[in-house]
Amino acid sequence: MIKPYNLLIVVVISFLLVPINSASQCGTNILLNPSFESPVQPSVGNNLLGTTTYGSWVLTGSTINVIRTDGSPYSGGPDNAQDGSQYVDIVSSAGTVYQDFTISTATPVGFGGYFSSREVGTYVDWTANVEIYSMPSNTLVASSNTRAFTAADGADPAQENWYYIFGNTTLPAGNYRYVANLGDYGNFDNGFVFTNCTLPIVLDFFSIRGVENANILNWKIESASQFSHFEIERSNDGRSILYYRLIMVDIDGRYKYSAILKSGENNKLMITPNPARDYLYINGLTQKGELKIIDMAGKILRKQFINAQSISVHIDFLQTGLYLLQYSDGRQIKTMKFMKM
Repeated sequence: MIKPYNLLIVVVISFLLVPINSASQCGTNILLNPSFESPVQPSVGNNLLGTTTYGSWVLTGSTINVIRTDGSPYSGGPDNAQDGSQYVDIVSSAGTVYQDFTISTATPVGFGGYFSSREVGTYVDWTANVEIYSMPSNTLVASSNTRAFTAADGADPAQENWYYIFGNTTLPAGNYRYVANLGDYGNFDNGFVFTNCTLPIVLDFFSIRGVENANILNWKIESASQFSHFEIERSNDGRSILYYRLIMVDIDGRYKYSAILKSGENNKLMITPNPARDYLYINGLTQKGELKIIDMAGKILRKQFINAQSISVHIDFLQTGLYLLQYSDGRQIKTMKFMKM
């Protein structure tokens, strides 16, 4: 459905500074040591054979590495962890990473984690997902969405990307097990179980392209499990420039806005919301480039290669404060400031 909305340019600009749908944000992660930062590895990797414990996690598989890297080149997977400087790496065959937790009263929960791929060798396709089991019966009670990884995910620079996989359910009081399933060439980092929340719709990308006398809008969401419908809003500045945004509506009636796109400025870098709590929508990227999140002291906190014009980037691993978003496509470098709430 397309409907007009009347916003002056000044209102549009100020609207971009308002955080969206704060009611849908989640609370505290009840998993312990969720991102494999402790104990600290003495070198880039460590082979752990069979079933072993690591912090609060139990790791299973023929051979598993816990990789320590903070931007240093690593031939077996991403050069940066999704959060911090350490992550799990499956060397061969399949494996799981699991941790037990307790729910004291019946509550909605959001659960998931981040997955990536090792670099191409004798590649075996694999599928990533997260499952919740009731314990001690070991009964499956909930599953996340899934992602099928192929050899293309292991090709440079795709193996630098982390993918957000998540699900929603309601759990009665009891004991449970969080299980992340990985295959050969799988990487995992930053698991989570949030109570009293339903994870919001996550917009993968939203882009605009001008064709003759028309504007073509393209978008994609990561999950439609709680999704009801889209609405498209259109405005203009009174001089022929058009503005567009999406309204994404959950089945429970809650809604959130996308970034606002402007016709005729396909290549202008835009980030919204700003300030942001959990993720940024980034528009105006070229097809291939490198994205960095940098703190105000100049330290690179996250780096990933991009092969899209618009993406969403999760920033829940950042502390509250001011950061730089830097994008380079090999010809020019664009830098913008954003605030993490």
